[in-house]
Amino acid sequence: MNLLTVVTFLPVAGALALVVIPRGEAGQHRAVAFLFALATLLASIGLWAGFDSSAGAPEFQFEQMAPWMPSV
Repeated sequence: MNLLTVVTFLPVAGALALVVIPRGEAGQHRAVAFLFALATLLASIGLWAGFDSSAGAPEFQFEQMAPWMPSV
């Protein structure tokens, strides 16, 4: 899986996880939110480490090509 996709959709997955967890302790929600935020941070550090600043012309370095609507 592309790391850019992980960084984009991991917070969404965290929000959905918070919706599914029953309202009990506030600490449980905070722990889940913290874990998803930490995972997003670690994935974005991977993007930062993989960035090549020595590229001559400005280019997209982390792009993902996927067919949006192949039937159209």
